[in-house]
Amino acid sequence: MFRLESIKKNRLSYKEVVSICKLKNSFWNFGIKSNLLWFKNNVKNNDLNIILKSDRSTIGYTLLRKRTYLYLNKKRYFFYLDTIIIAKKSRGQKFGKALILFNNFIIEKFDLLGFLLCKKKDIKFYKKFGWKLLNSKKYTIQNKDQNNLHGMSYNSNENNFKKFFV
Repeated sequence: MFRLESIKKNRLSYKEVVSICKLKNSFWNFGIKSNLLWFKNNVKNNDLNIILKSDRSTIGYTLLRKRTYLYLNKKRYFFYLDTIIIAKKSRGQKFGKALILFNNFIIEKFDLLGFLLCKKKDIKFYKKFGWKLLNSKKYTIQNKDQNNLHGMSYNSNENNFKKFFV
């Protein structure tokens, strides 16, 4: 049986955080301690951890970070889709699709804009699920190096994004 959950950081158990960090470490091998420290320092309490579980093990994960952007000189909120992972043994079974569709549902439910940064090779995947490629000349990211990354949006018009903070 498979289950998708959306959990704020402050509601996660230590065991759940460790399982997320183990999954992250299978792709970004910095060690569990390093991943735990990254999680502690970078994931905020209002960020949504989307966890895909098979029985009791974590096989998929995304992070929806609630962040701000400026539009008409007003600060507004959006969801920054960060970190999408499917366990290697579980790939090819449409779990990535399930995660993206669940994230889209949450973005729509909160009536916020969605934004992500991805490599060129991943654009086609996100487009299949309603994400739109943004013109990189029409927005700026204040606090992230975006070399070789492409911005995509969901539930928005590309004119909504001008300057934002991820």
